[in-house]
Amino acid sequence: MNEPVPSGAVVVGIDGSDHSHRALDAACEVAAREHRSLHVLHCYEPYPAAMGPVLPSRDVTSTLRGIAEGVVQEARERVAGRHPALTVSTSLSTHDAREKLAAVSHQASLLVVGSRGRGGMRSLLLGSTSLWVAHHSACPVLVVRPEPNRAPGTADEPVRGVVVGADDNVRSRAAVELAFAQASLRQLPLRVVHCVPPLPYRDDPDVPLDEDLDDLQLHRLELSEAVAGLREKYPDVAVELTLARGPAAGHLVEESRHHRLLVVGAHHRSVWDLFLGSVSRAVVEHAACPVIVASSGRR
Repeated sequence: MNEPVPSGAVVVGIDGSDHSHRALDAACEVAAREHRSLHVLHCYEPYPAAMGPVLPSRDVTSTLRGIAEGVVQEARERVAGRHPALTVSTSLSTHDAREKLAAVSHQASLLVVGSRGRGGMRSLLLGSTSLWVAHHSACPVLVVRPEPNRAPGTADEPVRGVVVGADDNVRSRAAVELAFAQASLRQLPLRVVHCVPPLPYRDDPDVPLDEDLDDLQLHRLELSEAVAGLREKYPDVAVELTLARGPAAGHLVEESRHHRLLVVGAHHRSVWDLFLGSVSRAVVEHAACPVIVASSGRR
């Protein structure tokens, strides 16, 4: 039951909830698409908080362990039924789910978590805590959002491919390159969005962007630099570069309603990164599609 995490595996945290089933399914799809192994991790509480300082009996401990093993076995059967060719390993842990996922991220190529849960994975319920995992992870983190109330896109406006938020920070390069790679693997087009802060003397959102020529020239240059070399590395990806005025969070959440995957950066070490961190929180909490929070590199 407790197997080591294979190097380069896709690791998914589960708790047996319907939302974690969706995360498991998404992890399977990624592993199959990228020809990687899948590792299923379940964290549980060996000492229920409701018991207070009283240590549980051996029977209680055994029962809790049995329930946890059942969650993992159910996951194995689900994977075998849907992706029988996948190589699957599993592990149980009594550690905090966030810390355990961050620890195994050094062996993983991707962590996958749901944005809802229960039990030992309850720490992944809130976007802010999912971001804790992303900010401490040595690899990208895929947050699987609940299905929206209505399908994104319409007959007139079909669901598009991958969208990524880019800024003038060097660390956003990781997010942009990851978005290119995902678009290539999924055979989808890519939209790179760079949000332009409102100018101090411009408070009318209806002012056309083209009127701010000098300011836009700089931002267009930054956007071009964000994809420099990546078009050549991924010639199969159709790329659209987009400038948008106003807060990035609102634009990206809106874009998520019309795309299959949203990629954003993580880790804030400067004032601009703090802004990007707020963007990451917003999209993890409100996006209508799955979100990958890119790591700035293994540490």
